[in-house]
Amino acid sequence: MRRPDVSREAFPSDPSLPQLTIASDPGLMREIFRRHLRPLTAKGYDIQECVLSRVRYRRPARCVLQYTLRLVEPGTGRERSQWVSGLLYAEDRAAPISQRLRAADPGQEIPKAFLTFEPVSFIPDLEMLVQKVNAGVDFLITQLFFDDADYFDFVARARAAGIRVPIVPGVMPVVSVASIRRMTTLCGARIPDELSRELDSAGTDDERTLAVGVEWATAQCRELLGRGAPGLHFYTLNRSPATRRVFERLF
Repeated sequence: MRRPDVSREAFPSDPSLPQLTIASDPGLMREIFRRHLRPLTAKGYDIQECVLSRVRYRRPARCVLQYTLRLVEPGTGRERSQWVSGLLYAEDRAAPISQRLRAADPGQEIPKAFLTFEPVSFIPDLEMLVQKVNAGVDFLITQLFFDDADYFDFVARARAAGIRVPIVPGVMPVVSVASIRRMTTLCGARIPDELSRELDSAGTDDERTLAVGVEWATAQCRELLGRGAPGLHFYTLNRSPATRRVFERLF
């Protein structure tokens, strides 16, 4: 489950949002979530890990932090991931917004299979509004993958669980062997044997590696769109040439 942590260097000192000192520390937030996130089922879940995976910072008005939690079901040891978003406001707005959202009962449309914690929580210590990402989302984007069968299997399981929103596949053309192996280790994705062999054959030839990555991603996208994927989401990591090549081949 583990995803690359957002660097805490991205958080400058901000007197209007002093809570960021704690909110940007995944270790502290894991303990806070353990105390404040109330389970919706009797079995409950133990929060084993908290990773800060995304930040949207509108200085000085507010900051939205997305955390990925690794949950373990006591007794069975089954693991699952849960995204939650924490909203910090420069003004005292989190508490009243939390009350309004609770009154609207955002959890009523969540399938039982996805029930973990209450959809909306409020952490007084941080004046933070916490929302489960699956409360009212319009669409989902998957993490990167290199075997389309993984995507279609995931979609089938989501549909069986009652999820009806569009699920957009996340595609990342390989541009560096070292980077992609490190990234897949962090996020738990797998590299198919065929792609691994082609990357190994490219060796230290960056152009050959890029060509392999573009060719593989193009084939992925053609199959995804051909089998009904609702669109494509490209992970470029600020390196767009490979994605542009894939786009040109597709369209």
